[in-house]
Amino acid sequence: MAKPPRQGDKPKTINLDVEREALEREGYLQKRPAKTPQPDEEAIADDKLIMRLLAGFHVDERGREVTSYLQPNSVAEKKARTALARQLRDGTLSFFAKELLALAIDPSTPSPMPNMRPTRKIKFENPTRGNPSTWARDLAIIYFINRRRRTKSIEQAIGEAADHYGLERSRTWEIWTQYNKLVNPSAK
Repeated sequence: MAKPPRQGDKPKTINLDVEREALEREGYLQKRPAKTPQPDEEAIADDKLIMRLLAGFHVDERGREVTSYLQPNSVAEKKARTALARQLRDGTLSFFAKELLALAIDPSTPSPMPNMRPTRKIKFENPTRGNPSTWARDLAIIYFINRRRRTKSIEQAIGEAADHYGLERSRTWEIWTQYNKLVNPSAK
C-alpha cells in the first residue's frame, strides 16, 4: 500500500511524453501512425457529419439550416461516429464539436460558450454482456511484473503480482504468457 505524502513533500510530476515513449518501447502501447492530412473536401464532409451527429445541425436539400438527427445505427450515423473517433484520436476535432461532446458527457458543467447547452447525452456502459474487459488491469499486471523482473526471477515477479492483484498464480501466468507471445512471437 502506498504511503501518504508527508507534509512538505513535493507532488510527483509525470512527463506524459516520457511515459508514453517508455510504454511504447516496452510494448504496452502501439506507436501512433503519423497523421496524414485529409483533403479539404473530406475534412469538411467529416465536420458536417460530426455536427449532424452531435447537434443535429445540417443544411437540407433546399439550402435551409435545420435540425434533424441521423437515424440510429444508419450508415450515415456509423460514418459520423467513425469521423468523430478519427478526429478525436488525431486531435483535429473542432472547438464546437469538442464542446458539444463535452456537454454530452458532462451536461452539468457549463460551457464557456454563452447559452450553449447539451444537445445529446452519452451514457457509458459495458459494450457486451457478461464480465467487463480486464485489459487495463492486465496491462498494469504486465507492467508490475516487468518492473519486478529487474531485480527478481520471473517466478517471484509473477507470484508478487498475483498476491498484489488478488489473482491466482495460474491466471497471472496466463496473462504474462499472452503478453509474451504478442511481444516475442518467436518465444515459446
